Amino acid sequence: MYLPGKHIFRWLLFLLPAVAAVPAVADRFAIDTRADTYDVNPGDGNCADPAGDCSLRAAITEANALAGPDTVELPDLGLPYRLSLGTLEITDNGLLLRGSDLPIIDGSDNPPGVSSLLIRADSVTITGIWFRRARGDAIRIEGADNRIGTAAVLTVLTENGLDRSVSAAIRITGETATGNRVENCIIGLDSLGNTPYPNRHGIVFERGASGNTVAGAFRRSGCVISGNAGYGVVFMLGAHHNSVSGATIGPDITGETAPGNDSGGILITGGAHHNVVGGDSLSGRCHIAGNRGDGIRIAGFGCDSNLITGNLVGLDLAGRLPLANHGNGVTITGDARDNRIGGIRDSLNVISGNAGDGIRIAGAGVTGTRVVNNLIGSDSRGLGAVPNGTSAGNGITLADGASYNQIGGGTLAEGNLVGGNVNDGIRLTGPGTGYNTITANFVGVNIYGTSSLINGNGIVIANGAHDNTVGGTGPEEGNIISGNRGLPFPYGVGVLITGVGSVRNRVIGNFIGTDYFGARALRNGTAGVMITDGAQYNVIGGTTPAEGNLISGNRSGSIIPSIAAGVHLSGTGTAFNRVLGNHIGVPLSGQGSLPNRGHGIGITEGATDNRIGGSPDGGNLVASNAGHGILVSGPGTRRNIIRYNIIRDNDSLGIAVRSGAQGDVQPPELVDASTDRVVVTGGPPGSIVDIYRAASDPSGYGEGTEFLVSDTVDESGVLEIALTGVDLGDTLTAQLTDPEGNSSGFGRNRAVDAVTAVDDTPADVPFRFGLHQNYPNPFNPSTVITYTLPYRDQVRLSIYNSLGQLVRVLVERTIPAGDYRTGWDGTDTDGQPVASGVYFYRLETSGFMDTRKMLLVR
Repeated sequence: MYLPGKHIFRWLLFLLPAVAAVPAVADRFAIDTRADTYDVNPGDGNCADPAGDCSLRAAITEANALAGPDTVELPDLGLPYRLSLGTLEITDNGLLLRGSDLPIIDGSDNPPGVSSLLIRADSVTITGIWFRRARGDAIRIEGADNRIGTAAVLTVLTENGLDRSVSAAIRITGETATGNRVENCIIGLDSLGNTPYPNRHGIVFERGASGNTVAGAFRRSGCVISGNAGYGVVFMLGAHHNSVSGATIGPDITGETAPGNDSGGILITGGAHHNVVGGDSLSGRCHIAGNRGDGIRIAGFGCDSNLITGNLVGLDLAGRLPLANHGNGVTITGDARDNRIGGIRDSLNVISGNAGDGIRIAGAGVTGTRVVNNLIGSDSRGLGAVPNGTSAGNGITLADGASYNQIGGGTLAEGNLVGGNVNDGIRLTGPGTGYNTITANFVGVNIYGTSSLINGNGIVIANGAHDNTVGGTGPEEGNIISGNRGLPFPYGVGVLITGVGSVRNRVIGNFIGTDYFGARALRNGTAGVMITDGAQYNVIGGTTPAEGNLISGNRSGSIIPSIAAGVHLSGTGTAFNRVLGNHIGVPLSGQGSLPNRGHGIGITEGATDNRIGGSPDGGNLVASNAGHGILVSGPGTRRNIIRYNIIRDNDSLGIAVRSGAQGDVQPPELVDASTDRVVVTGGPPGSIVDIYRAASDPSGYGEGTEFLVSDTVDESGVLEIALTGVDLGDTLTAQLTDPEGNSSGFGRNRAVDAVTAVDDTPADVPFRFGLHQNYPNPFNPSTVITYTLPYRDQVRLSIYNSLGQLVRVLVERTIPAGDYRTGWDGTDTDGQPVASGVYFYRLETSGFMDTRKMLLVR
């Protein structure tokens, strides 16, 4: 085509934009110089600096200018590639930057504080390169779907962050940073994974970055993030829905020694939420050990709904020996909410061997945490001890106002094993620490619940913790709290509630001192349950069968006379607590013997106003203990109500009141007992007298095996109570609770027969016969007649009316020497009430006879 010359220039101008818009072809660039130089003509398809060489910066600049997924090959030229002209910025989507023989990119000659590499593109892959000595971050990612490292080729990052303490080896930042993946990287150690070369932090997710992963198969392509000066991994500033799995964080590549990360393993802070550490299989677990702070720390408002699952925290690779994080295994604090520690089946955490707490949940705003299906203080098999708390700490601590958190779940599959810890298995402490639940856990026993895995104490509620619940009423909600005896007397307790302000806590539906089957003793050291030092309004058990605890087999070592081995309440201010509906000293079946080595229940040292039983549906079964069934002791120990309990087969008394306890209240006397009524004396007016069927007891004083009936003492001091269901030959006993609420021990046993004399084995022998004035007199409806015998003799005690007619024979038998009291209820031989009037009672023996007058007023 012919065009006039003056139009050729216009035609070229018209075509120039079109020519410039023609895309270059995607290319592969091989680096041949270590120099840090620019490309002379970006976009021409050639990587060439002024000297004609292809430098790393020139190649990336050229790739950015070209469309398509370019490749930059970075060989090892013997010495590091030293950056000096600032950050290498990648904007080419799909770029592959691949090293061979692990070449080193060194950023120490760059301007202060700048990153070595910035990825603003998507789908970039960086692999096979050693990034070291960046002035700021080594790699900063702002794009999506990028990969740092590949499963087959190792990437290493060391000594980065020379100028800025907040720098990281890898920083994934901003809301556009999504779907990025970090795999098969060593971050903080040399290429062999042994010697520390610290980065400031390992990996940081921040500013809304989401959906990113630190991934790879554990021990194969997972990252090793250890030896760093700060944290191994940080989630912060609203980072969400990111995950770390398959990583080793703290140990070296062998998993047996730990250079650690100086600040801690993993930090989730600054509103980071819905992030995951670990995985639901062994290949997804993280090994987090040997760090100089906490293994994992979740701290701050908005740090909600993060998941810690399937990890090995504080142990060596085999899960048998400690490789301690120097702080806690896991800490949740600072208003963090609704986080979960643990999973199910293969996704349980093993959190053991840490110097502090295994798990610490602390702070007034820390709520909604769930700790489920973890091994805490044991090896990875749940059989041997690898203690938390080697410096100071417990298996699990809830403190400083943490509330509405859950330890365990509604089924055994959600329960934790908390055993082998130096101090307490689970400790709740401090004012405001309330409304937490502890259910379905094994505390102090192995994973099968068949042998001890000893904590110092089992569960401790202290220093003002309130309204917490230990156990539950569901079929699998109760805890096994046994084998806890690692601390010396008086500790080594299954459940300890202690301190002023420790109020309204409930312990329900648990096995305390037995194995999983409730059949064999796994002893807590001092006692099954102790309430001490001013704790008030706590409840052990309840009024339904599901609420009662099995508290048996407790006390290791010798019997301690002053402390009960089953349940013990002690100390001034320890008041208004209730012990209801428990089985104490027997196996789960309630039959046979599984004794506590000591008293079943004790109330001592000034504890007041507590209730043991106290209602028909709240009585305890206290049986077979190697001491008293119930001991109440100490002059300040008063107003404790003990009623409606079934007490049998204990080695000593059913109820022993000692050393001025209970205001020196005395048990009542059964002066007459027949199949349809009993006559009782003793106790001030307004006292309640309880009648029990009694076990035969060598002491002659009762162990009440079945509550029968109760009534209130009137002004006369004599009480007649109708009976049902009683047969000749049965043995009865009585117990009294005075108007102030002081319950006595059981009175002397009384056999049900036709004989009304009492006290066949008096302590003192009188010098002469005597028939004394009845009391009260006048009387209605009953009275008591007392007499003395200086030696064993045949005795007849009879009642006559004013006409001299026999009304009733009260006693007719041979009895030993002693003082006696016999009641008359104002009835004749046929059991019919007699009329008001004057009556005479006569005592006749082989060598003595006397008659006295009395007045019945109807």
